[in-house]
Amino acid sequence: GLKNVKTLDEKLVEREELGPREGKRMYIAYGRHSGLSGRVLKITGDKVMIELTNSGKVVIVRTSEVAEMGVATKAKVGEKRDRSDKGKSSTTPATKPWLLSNIRVRIVSKSFKGGQYYLMKGVIVDVLTPTDCLLQTEGAAMANTIE
Repeated sequence: GLKNVKTLDEKLVEREELGPREGKRMYIAYGRHSGLSGRVLKITGDKVMIELTNSGKVVIVRTSEVAEMGVATKAKVGEKRDRSDKGKSSTTPATKPWLLSNIRVRIVSKSFKGGQYYLMKGVIVDVLTPTDCLLQTEGAAMANTIE
């Protein structure tokens, strides 16, 4: 087969520089505007001013929050995530609330309530807040409040 070789009369194509640059289209991978893309307007220190493609709104994000276009950095559902601390924010929840009434659940955390409910199954009776619910465990006469 052919090798990746250029002949003398062929010109080399220069690759585009990596990182944010004025006028370059970038993908916002982390932070409040993650998942959006836009054009870099201005770079000041560790901040980048980006005009969003879909709305035309101008936002300012950190240079560490942007990535090259076409580089998928977010984990899709079912894929393993990168466990490093870069790009994580303590204010955003890890997952969206999934609690629903009348669903069957299993508690798989040994640290929850000192392991009292470890591997027990139950039915969610009522959802109080997105993270709190009333759970009726198997063999229990009354529902327990779970946080």
